[in-house]
Amino acid sequence: MVESASAAGSVPPPILSGALITHIWRQLAGYSHPPLRLQSDILQSYAESLSPTTPAHHFIRLSQLAVELGQRRMAMSLEGIQPDTSLAWAKLEYDFLLWQVRLPTTLLDGRDDLPATPQSVLMHCLSSMLLLSFYSDVLEHADTLGVQMALRPVPGVLLFLCALARSTFICPRNLLDRWALLLHMQAATV
Repeated sequence: MVESASAAGSVPPPILSGALITHIWRQLAGYSHPPLRLQSDILQSYAESLSPTTPAHHFIRLSQLAVELGQRRMAMSLEGIQPDTSLAWAKLEYDFLLWQVRLPTTLLDGRDDLPATPQSVLMHCLSSMLLLSFYSDVLEHADTLGVQMALRPVPGVLLFLCALARSTFICPRNLLDRWALLLHMQAATV
């Protein structure tokens, strides 16, 4: 696997993107990995090369948000809560929520039951895990970052988080068999 930007020069962008995507989602699902030193703009460039009508384009854009969450987490663990930390996290929250608005109707999950397409199930589960990870981080630092972002563990936020967590477990067995990452996401949600 590519571990640094210097080694990345000879690797095609789709392979680099796949390495970064695999790394970040496994990391969010609870696997412990050493940092991967690749530029996050690899995903942006690759996403722009794909048609916005394809699920792959939206998956890569969601993965880019996951990479940004990983970078925010790393910065906060290294530097602590800085004056601009809450602004960066608030922008990330906005981007998470806006990402869903930009999805084509074929990938929307607008019902209580999961939609029929495997792509929309996967997108929904990944998006839910990303939001759960984000809000867990903010609530874990409720006395600092939570206060700065004005996010408190009030019933509305907690109900929203519970609904996200619940929806992660409504997943057809054939998809769980196909993507083991979904099982690990469910375990990380617990």
